[in-house]
Amino acid sequence: MASCPLNNHLQAYFDGELDESRRSELELHLRECPSCTEELARFQAMSRMIASVPSPRLSQIGLYRLHNQIDQAMEEGVLRIVRVLSAIAACVLVAGSAWLVKVRDDRAVESIAPVAPPWADVVEASDSPSGAYSTPAAAWYLADDSARSEDSQ
Repeated sequence: MASCPLNNHLQAYFDGELDESRRSELELHLRECPSCTEELARFQAMSRMIASVPSPRLSQIGLYRLHNQIDQAMEEGVLRIVRVLSAIAACVLVAGSAWLVKVRDDRAVESIAPVAPPWADVVEASDSPSGAYSTPAAAWYLADDSARSEDSQ
């Protein structure tokens, strides 16, 4: 059996998996090799024996239980995936929120530079004898204020 080089191809021949040229080559070999013919006869006998055994049948209750267990296993798998994805989404949400808070705080610190509002320059400009205004808003405010004071008098 093991001494024949084509013995390894017998199972593929029996299953119908060989191409046309190999199959015809093995059929010619089977006419001349009694060990391969005997091995092929064993495969055929085993196949007939397995085919003759009646297939087991499940009762309705057994079939129902089997389907329930399969459904439960599938749901557990899906729920496990959902839990993992939810945990990942929560981590991303927490990390993103922390990053946004930090960015906002950094920008808030940058924008707290000591800059006086435009109306503060009006007081300084009105006190200055030269009448030089530091901003256009101060010039506009003083012009508007002087017009009001002339109207009220």
